[in-house]
Parts: sequence; structure tokens; C-alpha cells
Amino acid sequence: MHPRLAYVATLALASCNPHGGGAGSGPVTGAIPGQPPAAPGLPATAWIPAHPTYAVAAHSVRELQQATRHLVGSLGIPAGLDEVTVSGVSSLVLGLDLLAPDALAGAGIDLEGGVAVFSEEISPTFVIRLKSVDQTKTFLARRGAVPVTATLGGVELHTLPAGSAQVSWAIDHDWLWLHVALGPAEGSAWFEHSRAGGGGVLPDWAHAQVRGRAPVVAFADLHALGSAGFARVPGAPAACVRHFASLGHLDAGLDFDERHIAAHVSIDVGADAPGLAARVLAPPGGWAATAAQAPLAIAWNVDLDAVGPWLAPCLGTAPPELFQSGLRSARVALFTFEGATSFSGVGVADLSNPATVNGLLDQIPLRSYLEHDRTYGAFKGHHISIPTMFALDYVVTPQLAAAAVGDGALERALAGPLAAHAPIATVDVHPQAMPVADWTALFHTVGFRSRDVAGLTLWRALHLGATVEGSELVIEASAERK
Repeated sequence: MHPRLAYVATLALASCNPHGGGAGSGPVTGAIPGQPPAAPGLPATAWIPAHPTYAVAAHSVRELQQATRHLVGSLGIPAGLDEVTVSGVSSLVLGLDLLAPDALAGAGIDLEGGVAVFSEEISPTFVIRLKSVDQTKTFLARRGAVPVTATLGGVELHTLPAGSAQVSWAIDHDWLWLHVALGPAEGSAWFEHSRAGGGGVLPDWAHAQVRGRAPVVAFADLHALGSAGFARVPGAPAACVRHFASLGHLDAGLDFDERHIAAHVSIDVGADAPGLAARVLAPPGGWAATAAQAPLAIAWNVDLDAVGPWLAPCLGTAPPELFQSGLRSARVALFTFEGATSFSGVGVADLSNPATVNGLLDQIPLRSYLEHDRTYGAFKGHHISIPTMFALDYVVTPQLAAAAVGDGALERALAGPLAAHAPIATVDVHPQAMPVADWTALFHTVGFRSRDVAGLTLWRALHLGATVEGSELVIEASAERK
């Protein structure tokens, strides 16, 4: 983040209406006269404009804190996110640890009050309920003051440049607005539209709340959001922008308690849904049972031969090697991992061309002397013992490649006919099913941090999956603490 942006974001809160104005003072004073209606249980949605590109809202700041803590502690591990990172960034930008309840309460923020984040393009606006405006001013006054740049309806609005962005803020009664303009000057329209409201009762918002049935909900107009995003990218390919034309809304809900967290996201893909469903390749019948026994199982079942051309306009370069490898799908289950040459697991892939797989096998020294013919269910394959490394079972046909390290694993995975139904993709992790030393070795091999292992072992099970249901792409994620 630009150093000036971090500094200005801190000062943004410090000088909000320092002389009173429309901000009010003291404890909660009630609704603002003429305040727009809000979605039930989500008071901050009153300030969402009528036509947002995206919006996220929570019943309370406390619940949003808890949800964030759960998310970064579970599903954030692959991205390298954790509480330390989130706390550090928020402290840098706002001078306040957003994950620390005591810190927020000390700054006058109402932990039980509503909060929302939204935009009419890309630039976000944050609206947060305050418990004590006086307390907020006292806390922030120590961080300096910024002159008033405009007054709208008696409410003081402040704006300062911050590198290539701008930060604007205002306080009206018990609500704080903070807007980060990620480009040219946006004036005061963002605040005027927010004060007019209208987004709190949008049909899409109600849909998100019903589907999520959760204290944290979100929705987005993907067509508008995609177009707005690409509009800021010089030379954005028109064909890529058109991909978003068939997309409708996204809605999501997040529910949690001390032991569980569950997220549900549905994306309206419209006319693309039947084609997407038709391109899902079913795994062998034994795959599901085999993967269920693995500490780590990953499956990608959508035909990569179809995905590659669809993504090509957005890549702007030659297709990645993955889309030229002859692989149509990929499924991997890992049972143990002591190192790159000491592990057990199984992988199964659909092929459009076996040339790449055969080329990799040809790199094994003296393979023709070391391997022996074997049969794995209905498939003819080979067993090869590689000195000082591992024993490998494998099958390669024009349409299929499968390999395993571990007795019986390949035969179990290939057992039975193709599954009747399959998800688009899944990731399942059972941290307690593999020793910490094995997770540490695996994380080190793939470049994750050592502290991510400690975060992973707090959980009993993690799941991420995507399916097609009607006209929607549905993504579900869950985590269960041990």
C-alpha cells in the first residue's frame, strides 16, 4: 500500500466533523431523520446506494470480526492469510486492529452495531455504526486533523489525495463513512448516493439474505462489476469483457459458531450453465471412497480442453502449458508425505492426448527393465520399482492416466464404472489424519510458511466444492474445528 494512503486513512477518521456539525456527539442518538429502509437485521444496508456493483453487510461489527477470524484461520491458509497479517494491515491503514474487540470499543465503535462495505464501481465505501462519537473523536484527535473540504446537508466531508488514490470520510449522527477512490477524483457523488440509500431493500439483497441465512451476507452484480473492473485496465480485451455479459448476480451467506464455519455462494451463470454441466467429467467409481480416506484430496473435473479456449481472451498471452498438456481433468489424493521421494498417494486424469504423460514416463531411467505388467480392475497397466525412491503403479490409455504410490491404491481408485454425478471441483483436507511432520514437509515443499501448519492443525476438516445447480454455479466451503 502507498505510504501516504496508509497515513491519510488514519487521519481520515481523526478529523471527522471535529466541531460537531451533522455528526452528533455522545452515545447513540438513534436513526438519522429520513434514513432509508434497511434489510431486516442489517441496519447498515440502509446506506447502500440503489445500484451497487457489490455489497457486504453484517448484523454487527463483532460478528464480522468473528467471521473474518474464522475465514483467515481456515480457508485463508492457502492464500497465506492469517490473523497476524490482517491485524497488521488494518493497524497500518487505520491505526486500529480491526480484529481486536477492545481496540474498536475503545475507539467508540459499536461492536453490536451494523457495518457494510459497498461500491457503485470498484472503489469501496465502508459504513460503520458508532457507539460514542465523542469517544471516537477523542481517540482519533491524537492522530491529527484534516481541514473540511465540503459540507453536504450540514455534514462535513473530507477528502485528501493519497498517491494515485483518494480517501474521503464523513460522520453523520452515529454513522461513519470512509471511501477509498482507487483512481481519478470521484467528488461527493458516492456520499450523496449512499445517503439516498435504496440498496437495503433490493431484491438481490433479499435473495442473498435468504440464501445465506447468516449473520454476514453479500451480493454482487457480476456483469457491472466485471465491466467496471476491466474499464480500469488499459487495453482490456473486448472478448474477455463479453464473458461477463451472461453473468448475473452473486449472492453469498456466511454462518459460524465456535466449532464450525460454512459459506454458501451462488453465481447466476445463465445460459452458460448447461454447457458447463455438460463439460464435467465423471471420475472412476472408486475415486470418491479413495479420496475420502485421504488427508488431502483435490479434484478438478471440468474439461480443460473447454476451459482453455474460454479463458484465452482474458489471458492476453499464449495459453498456459496446462492447457496444452493433453490433460482434461486432474484428481489427486495424498495419504502420507515425508518428502519429495517418500510419500504415498494416487492420481487419476482424463486425457485428450497421452503424449505428455508418456514423455514423463520415458524420463525414468531403465524403465523398460524395471517395470512389470499388472492389471488394475478393468485396466492393464504396469508396476515399476525405482531404486532409492518409490514403487509406482500406473495405467496410461489414450483417454486415461492414473498412477499411485502405495499398495492397492490404484486398484481401489479405478474400481467400478464411472460415477453417475460429479462436482466441478473439490478440495478436502483432514489435518488430523496425517502427522504434523508430514504437513510440515509438504508445506515446505510447496512454499507455505511454517506457521500455516500450526493454523491448519487447529481444524478437523476443511472442504471447498463447486457444482452446477440449475442456472447457478454454487460454491460451498466449510471448516470444523477439532
